[in-house]
Amino acid sequence: MSIKTNLHNLFIAIIGALLFCGAALYNGYPILYSDSAAYMRAGFELSSLSDRPMTYGFFILLTSLNGFSL
Repeated sequence: MSIKTNLHNLFIAIIGALLFCGAALYNGYPILYSDSAAYMRAGFELSSLSDRPMTYGFFILLTSLNGFSL
């Protein structure tokens, strides 16, 4: 492969990543499910959701390094 082909592939990958990240930044949350924000809030605030289990919220809290990264 030539350098020109490698640069073209890198450019396409960066554009694709920006498109995916753009939707997440606009939404304010990663691209997961529509109720992910409620689970994140329940995990970080240690509150219970009336209609959902708390285990996924606790899982997010533990695996996100206490809110450092999702």
